[in-house]
Amino acid sequence: MKNIVIHSDFRKSYFQIKTQGEIECSVFLSLINLLDYKEFVQLDSLNIILDLRKTQLKITVNEYLSLIAPFAEMVGKFKYVKMAKLVDTPYETALALLFHEDTHNISNLDCNLYNTTSAATRWLFNS
Repeated sequence: MKNIVIHSDFRKSYFQIKTQGEIECSVFLSLINLLDYKEFVQLDSLNIILDLRKTQLKITVNEYLSLIAPFAEMVGKFKYVKMAKLVDTPYETALALLFHEDTHNISNLDCNLYNTTSAATRWLFNS
């Protein structure tokens, strides 16, 4: 996927997804489909850092909200999912907060926003 770097550690069920440049809705749908892959679902739990810093989201609020159903379906295949989002602009922060508000009822999902990788990593593995 263009403008995306993914690091993973299967022993920790950990994925770091770093985006940069212009990102459209279809990229997020591709990421959801990637995490829904049967090899990953066998991990039982999932720890994700989604780094949206240095990213310009070319996505409308309605497009962003359209990702909730496929995201919820993917999350439902795991026992537990923790996701830390890294943001650094007002627009990405607003969309991340909106997404968080609309996914707070997913019982096996814990999601928080951060502006540094170290804070996100501490929360992901120490709480």
